[in-house]
Amino acid sequence: GVAATVLGRGSLMNLHFVPGPVDTPAPLDEQDPRLLALWHVEMMLRGYHTAPRGMLALSLPFTRQDADGFIEAFDDFLSVHRPLLPSRPA
Repeated sequence: GVAATVLGRGSLMNLHFVPGPVDTPAPLDEQDPRLLALWHVEMMLRGYHTAPRGMLALSLPFTRQDADGFIEAFDDFLSVHRPLLPSRPA
């Protein structure tokens, strides 16, 4: 239920707290930069490095266990901070 989209190519991606799809840069101007800063810090506290602007990269030695841990950390972030995050349009 969170309004968010991930843009990228290959192993590089960027999280944006805006509803998708994003076809031009204009919708990205609408996002609250504090949400990406919060996500950055919270994911770092959970042991996952992301760039402050929401960028992350997958690494070749990324295991299934790594992926499961990242998903669990991201789910926890969404649960804890749900009241602060934008809602996906109905």
